[in-house]
Amino acid sequence: MKKTISALIILLMFLVPVGGGASYLIRLKNGGQLSTPMYWAEGKWIFFYYAGGIAGMEKDLISKIEKSDRETVSPVEPEPVPVKTEEETGTTTETASTTVEGKKDDRFMREFSLLKERAKDAGRMTTEELYKFSDDLIGFRDKVLGNRVGHIYTDELLEIYAILDKIEDTIKARGQ
Repeated sequence: MKKTISALIILLMFLVPVGGGASYLIRLKNGGQLSTPMYWAEGKWIFFYYAGGIAGMEKDLISKIEKSDRETVSPVEPEPVPVKTEEETGTTTETASTTVEGKKDDRFMREFSLLKERAKDAGRMTTEELYKFSDDLIGFRDKVLGNRVGHIYTDELLEIYAILDKIEDTIKARGQ
């Protein structure tokens, strides 16, 4: 399963053109290369910004990462995307956006805090509740990425992925 996901990520990377103005060049063992403004390591994975989102691959697929002499281009502020609020009953909407400085939106942070708090009880949840919680985590991730602010919420997204991994391990341990 993990090898299939890695292969899909790599395939996606070759279908999308390499972004300009990156400050790091990731050289792959298969001869390919990717440009990114930033990368970081998490265990045996390397994560990086690519094509307007966050991508990752196992370290053993990378031959080396080197500093590029190209200058990094500052990210463009995404246009606000309308989202409905929970209190909403009419047709009005509010927009989910961040400031140019990259300030985190309180609505996303409140939702993330609630999800993180729910994660503390994951060991006591039924399998059905774990699947529902997993859907909620993925929904939050999709909302952040859909509003094109993933670069601001990198730490929170990584925590979401870690919680999802724990949920998967818990379900597997139960034999389901």
